[in-house]
Amino acid sequence: MTSSQREGERPLVSTEGPQTQLTQQSSPEMWGRLVACTFALDGVREGHSQVSPSSSRAVFLVDLAEERSPETSLAPGKRLEPVHLHAVSDTSVHVVLPAGRGADLTALGWGEPHQYEDFGTEFLIYGPRTDAELDVVLAIIGESLAFARGDLLVSDPLGVWDRRYLQLDQLWSGQPNGVLVAEAHGLARGRVLDVGCGEGADVVWLAENGWDVTALDVSLVALDRAAAEADRRGLAVTWVHAGLVEAALPAGSFDLVSAQYPALLRTDDALAEHALLDAVAIGGVLLVVHHPAPTAEEALAHGFNLDDYVGLAQVAALLDDRWEIEVDETRPRHVATGGGSHHTQDVVLRARRLG
Repeated sequence: MTSSQREGERPLVSTEGPQTQLTQQSSPEMWGRLVACTFALDGVREGHSQVSPSSSRAVFLVDLAEERSPETSLAPGKRLEPVHLHAVSDTSVHVVLPAGRGADLTALGWGEPHQYEDFGTEFLIYGPRTDAELDVVLAIIGESLAFARGDLLVSDPLGVWDRRYLQLDQLWSGQPNGVLVAEAHGLARGRVLDVGCGEGADVVWLAENGWDVTALDVSLVALDRAAAEADRRGLAVTWVHAGLVEAALPAGSFDLVSAQYPALLRTDDALAEHALLDAVAIGGVLLVVHHPAPTAEEALAHGFNLDDYVGLAQVAALLDDRWEIEVDETRPRHVATGGGSHHTQDVVLRARRLG
């Protein structure tokens, strides 16, 4: 899932008739590769677009013909059409995406909202000019297909976390989380994943203590702040702008997976919980820390439904005989400033993957 900026100025796009890209089109050779790679994706087949000019190529899903909801298709009420490719004279790619993700890609210069949007999920993506851009556009097409299938969960569809960060120059304390410092102290340094890294205090501490850090967050505002601080200190970090599930990180890649107070959406098939566990390498450690769970009434009073989010109980329930639970306890918490400083206890789960 790209978080890189597209190089150069935006191309010109028509404002009348079928929305088309007027400048910076893909070369015929690049457009041909885009078409070939798109229809080589698993589970898709080529067809005629139901809403675009006859020269456009629709991307249909083999296993899903009916839309889950109108905003997941470019042709609402007809066969599900999440993507179509315009002709070689145009080379733009039209997709459906979660509104927040489309807004991110627009801000990064990869496309713009479709002029005929009905639901705020329709976007025009500019045709690729280079091999690197081809990879990005194909990844965006993959996101659109996942959104249509219902496989793409967006933790921050309306930029809720971005807006929260923008309200303050600094949201959190700026100090690493105490539980992380205590639990990571005796571990052999290796690759670590910081899930929901925020403004990067844990990232900086880990990198300065010899860890190879991958930091993930749904908020681009938070990542920009974290990256600025890491750059100021000369630290190398891999940044991922995505939710944990959307990031689709390689399984077994991390010696430590740290999730400090994560806001992970719960699903019937426990996608977020499995993503946490799957990221841990054999011999590696999973560290999840939460505040004590509020009552349902307390949660609703703060504007959220407790059942919508993954708690430690859901994670612990999946720890089978391939795991050894090393810590499962509640500890005092002492944080003087920043968001969450009113909490006085931490609930800590630390488990090691055996196989």
